[in-house]
Amino acid sequence: MLARERGVLWSTREPFASSLLVTPDRLVMRGADGRVQQQLQADAQPAMRVVGESVIAVLRGDLRALSARFEVAGKLVGKAGWSLTLTPTDAGMRRMFTRIELAGDRFVRDVRLEESGGDSTSVKLVGPSAAVRLAPGEETRFE
Repeated sequence: MLARERGVLWSTREPFASSLLVTPDRLVMRGADGRVQQQLQADAQPAMRVVGESVIAVLRGDLRALSARFEVAGKLVGKAGWSLTLTPTDAGMRRMFTRIELAGDRFVRDVRLEESGGDSTSVKLVGPSAAVRLAPGEETRFE
């Protein structure tokens, strides 16, 4: 779930159930039971703010924000598709990623993170949708 000005709540089903809340101010990882497994605050971990803001910018497709930390190269794919390659220009981002690839249409559908250590992560966003506002009860998930 992406709340445009608040953050991203990312639920994973496989390989194990978990959730990740990313806001500009914090990152919270929860297990399948809902318990907090790890929490990072931006005021204690300044690099966390950069990560949080970048994740939100990626999922929002905010090219202006992404251009502040990445070289952005994009192309149109078919009639309604697109792809972007983000190459970090920010030293902090370069320590974490060598490249981020995005693809989508109206929504971001695929994300590939190539990490500086050689690992990579591929994420497929299934069933993204747009909502004008959060449903009752969802607002508290971002607090």
